[in-house]
Amino acid sequence: MWTWHPPPNIDGEAFAAAFSRANLNDDVATFHPSEFEQNVMSRLIIGFFILSGVLQGAASALGSTRGEWGLVVGFLVVGAGIVIQQIFHNETWKELGLTAPVGRGIWAALLLAAVLLVLGNVLAGGAMELVPAAPWLLLGVFAQGGIAEELVFRGYLFGHIRRTRPFWKATLISAIPFALVHFALVLTLPWTIALTAIAMSVVMTFPLSWLYELGGRTIWAPAVLHTVLQAVPKLIMLDSATFQIGWMVGGMIVAWSAFIVRRECVVDVRE
Repeated sequence: MWTWHPPPNIDGEAFAAAFSRANLNDDVATFHPSEFEQNVMSRLIIGFFILSGVLQGAASALGSTRGEWGLVVGFLVVGAGIVIQQIFHNETWKELGLTAPVGRGIWAALLLAAVLLVLGNVLAGGAMELVPAAPWLLLGVFAQGGIAEELVFRGYLFGHIRRTRPFWKATLISAIPFALVHFALVLTLPWTIALTAIAMSVVMTFPLSWLYELGGRTIWAPAVLHTVLQAVPKLIMLDSATFQIGWMVGGMIVAWSAFIVRRECVVDVRE
């Protein structure tokens, strides 16, 4: 007589469904993990497209380009994420990276944010004049570009992929849809800025994912960095292609210094 238990960090209900279809013969079970993984990945892809649709659709419908309606967009995305996590994966909001962060990740993100603000001030010639209602817009950028985007790309997409893959492989896989979402920029921005932004979306996937790990696999540390990266060019009164490109290139360099901070010593069989 024997019993089985689902592996840690694995959707137990999906595992049980796949296991029940295994071929049993004289107490010998033949289990095909590929069938189980395909099932999980299919639901992950569907869930990701739904969440991306809520994020992009709400921002577009409300005209929230600078965080004007960021609080509403953030509320809708977080709500959708919780529902999808429960229905598609039989998990709670805690697995979306919404729990309290580890201090190491937050401090690293705040330090990088401070360096970026100094960089922005230098690129702006020492005079970063803010647009009207900047504090309110900053809160909206944090809710929309920080919390909502990080929940979709780190908390949901990367978080699920990371459970069964090493950090670098999981990050590379999650970088592909992150970049594809940003391809729409070529329709609204000059091609030099748009291409730089697309390249930045790929490059930034790695330090943002690293901050997610440093923060105890929560979205708050990458949300802080993501907010600063979006807020500075959106909230200062300086519409210059030179500044925009300089900011993105400088931002990528600063963000990658996150890898100087090492994770706490943990055993991870996927590494």
